[in-house]
Amino acid sequence: MKAYLYAAVMALTAGMAQADGISGIFQTQANDQGHIGMVEFYDCGGKYCGKLVRSFDKSGNEIASNATGKNIVANMNDNGDNSFRAARSGTRAPTRPTSRK
Repeated sequence: MKAYLYAAVMALTAGMAQADGISGIFQTQANDQGHIGMVEFYDCGGKYCGKLVRSFDKSGNEIASNATGKNIVANMNDNGDNSFRAARSGTRAPTRPTSRK
């Protein structure tokens, strides 16, 4: 499941996202076994989540996955520059330094 999460985030940072957020179904990059997933992204309380909706082997045949129908991306933030970042619990986004005079 971590491989799908990593691939989904990589796909988003590769420029597939829109400036006003992300929604719809996106293909992940292939994992180590050559499998890809189709992840449906949606707004979940001002952040973005994604659930795995389909999986395929390296030949393009649909395969079963224990993660199908489950969220594999949660609480992702829109950076506002066509990139997204996964939220981590207990951490804050960096603040801009104040100028010192």
